[in-house]
Amino acid sequence: MSSKDPLAVVKSLFERLKSEAKTQTTKQMLENINEACAKTHRNGGLIGIVSIVSKLNSSGIEISKRRFYNKNKDGTRTSYRELIDEWVNVSNTTTISGKPKANINLDSNVQMISDVEFKKIDDHALRYKVSLMAGQIKGLNNQLNTMRAIKEQPLLNASDALPLLDNQLTSNLGLNIHEIDLLKDFVKTSKSKQTGFDEDDSLIATKPIARHDVLSQPGLKDIINKIIKSYTLPED
Repeated sequence: MSSKDPLAVVKSLFERLKSEAKTQTTKQMLENINEACAKTHRNGGLIGIVSIVSKLNSSGIEISKRRFYNKNKDGTRTSYRELIDEWVNVSNTTTISGKPKANINLDSNVQMISDVEFKKIDDHALRYKVSLMAGQIKGLNNQLNTMRAIKEQPLLNASDALPLLDNQLTSNLGLNIHEIDLLKDFVKTSKSKQTGFDEDDSLIATKPIARHDVLSQPGLKDIINKIIKSYTLPED
C-alpha cells in the first residue's frame, strides 16, 4: 500500500475535481458523491458504485450508474468515477478511523507461520489443528480478495445471466425474434414517436400524450415480465 494517507489523497482529489468542474451542477454532484462515500466509510460500509448510487437516489438525488461507467470522449474516466474509485481504495485499505487494514496473505514472504516453525510442533494433533487453522485463514482471505474484485464489476446483462438458469428455464424464458424486434422498435429513437429516452436512459414523453394512447406494440408487458423472470434465480 502507498505510504500516502488514503483519506488525504481522496480529499486532495475531491478539491481538484471540484475546482476543475465546468458547471455548478457537476460541482454539486461531486459534493454529493463525496459526502455519501464519507458517511458510508464512517459507518463501516463498503463503498461501491451500486451502493453509492442507491444511497444518493434514496436521499432524493437522482443519478444513474451509467454516469460512472461511461467514459469521457478521450477515453478517460469521468470525474465522478475518479472520485468514487479513490473512495473504494480508502474503503479497501483503511478502517473507520483511517488506520491501515491488516492484510493477511499466506502466499507472501511474510507468513503467519513458517515451515520451520511448523516443524517445531512436536504434538501431531496440535500440528494438525494448526494446519487446519492456517488453511481456513487462507481460504477466508481468498474469499475476501474475490469479493473485493467482484464488488465493482458492472451488472450482468441478459446473455451473462441466462446461463445461470437451467436449460429448461432458459428455453421457456428466451425471447423469440418477434419479441426482440418489438423491444428494438420500442427503444429506437424516432421523431415520429411519442416517447423517447433522456441522457440517463429514462423513458420520457416527447410529445403530448392523451389518455389511452397506445405507446407500444401489443405484448410489451409480457416481454418485460419474461425478462424479469429470466433474471430471477429459482428459490432453493
